[in-house]
Amino acid sequence: MSDILIISLIIGLLYSFFTIGLTISFRILNYPDLTIDGSLILGGASFYFFNSLGIGLYISLFFSLLLGFVAGFFTSFLNTHFNINKLITGIITSALLYSINIRLLGGLSNVRFTNSNLLLNNSNDLTTIITLIAIISILLIVLILLFHSKLGYYFRIIGDNPFFLESLGKNKKIIQNIGIGISNAIIALGGAILVQYKGVCDVNYSTGILISSLAAILLGDMFLNAKNINEVFISNILGTIFYSFVIALIMFNWSDTWQNYILGTDIRFFSGLLLLIPLIITSRNKKKFKFFKSDW
Repeated sequence: MSDILIISLIIGLLYSFFTIGLTISFRILNYPDLTIDGSLILGGASFYFFNSLGIGLYISLFFSLLLGFVAGFFTSFLNTHFNINKLITGIITSALLYSINIRLLGGLSNVRFTNSNLLLNNSNDLTTIITLIAIISILLIVLILLFHSKLGYYFRIIGDNPFFLESLGKNKKIIQNIGIGISNAIIALGGAILVQYKGVCDVNYSTGILISSLAAILLGDMFLNAKNINEVFISNILGTIFYSFVIALIMFNWSDTWQNYILGTDIRFFSGLLLLIPLIITSRNKKKFKFFKSDW
């Protein structure tokens, strides 16, 4: 059981970047951004590319952040300047990024890191947990400061009433573009850190990430019932850790015969259930959970 708790904590912290990024786009900006499938791998692939050039760990992480921001900005730009449907923009960008990511990985779909200049290289569990907590703490501080600034309030206004933002004389298009860019920058950063933990970058790492992240967001909201933006991000982290614990509990091989009933490929089935069951339960309550603030 202790092994399950430790691995759940590590995986939960690693995947918190994705739930936080999705929360910014889905729940704050009211933008159903599907770029996550591409931007997650973009973060890992770009980190591998720049790190293999020997330019340094932190510069490589910066480029992962930057390229993730560009990917998100491009996604939103398609919507704001060409009036393309929000769902379609994310699909288009992810399709483009797939080929770009393969290029960054040298034409391969799976590569292993050959140098030791990694943030989580050969770390024991305690060191890994401390490192991840430190990174996420810094990220939370930056986000809390951001969303209590004027720009952060503009982000929240876009999600609630974009026309009000226009009445204030602000350019809602550029603000939305920046917001979606920040969302994908966080996701790309998470991808860069994830591949360092695994020691491998694989273009299939993003498979099922959308459904599992949405389930984690919902679980976190159910348990914490966040009342402000600070609590929202904290609920994302707690929800992701709890989600990881439940999945680990289900998939853990308690005995040799357990594999006859549950396979490793069943993880997406249980991820779907973890999202579906709470949604069905909350749909019967007066206060329904909504991923979006409007019918987009």
